[in-house]
Amino acid sequence: LNFVFSGINFTILRLPFWLENFYSVFKPHKLKHAVYAVALPLEGSELDVMSVEDVGEIVASILRRPRQYYGKTLNLSVESLSMENIVDTFNRHFDNRKFTDPKIRIKDMEKFQFPGSKDLAAMFEFYQSGQAVRDIKLTRKLNPHALTFDRWLSENRDKVEEALREAN
Repeated sequence: LNFVFSGINFTILRLPFWLENFYSVFKPHKLKHAVYAVALPLEGSELDVMSVEDVGEIVASILRRPRQYYGKTLNLSVESLSMENIVDTFNRHFDNRKFTDPKIRIKDMEKFQFPGSKDLAAMFEFYQSGQAVRDIKLTRKLNPHALTFDRWLSENRDKVEEALREAN
């Protein structure tokens, strides 16, 4: 169905990498006692992020002013992070552990033997391509209280801590 020509009012939301991935699919994995790798194939690029919990307020903001957003595609992100930002933030919040960047590449991820590894590699390739242009200013306008990674990690430390214990 092509919404543009259907006569249906629509707004498309393009969403970034979920911060919640850091305690699920992309939780840091244990290398040795108290040392963890944050394995994201960014290869020098930045990763746009936001919390799943912040989307509801964004949708509510759009619904409060629907005509302003009819027919538009909104490319959302709360912030854009380098691997250095991500690792440093983990290290600040978990001073009893050390987090590192294993410098994983997309071609490494493609070779992993778990279901979906090629799809995830394609996702990171798209992120690196520069085609995933996000609008941080608009995202913050739609939800001024959206969590930065630093604040999110502070508020979700227990969930991440539990995921790290499971990684043992």
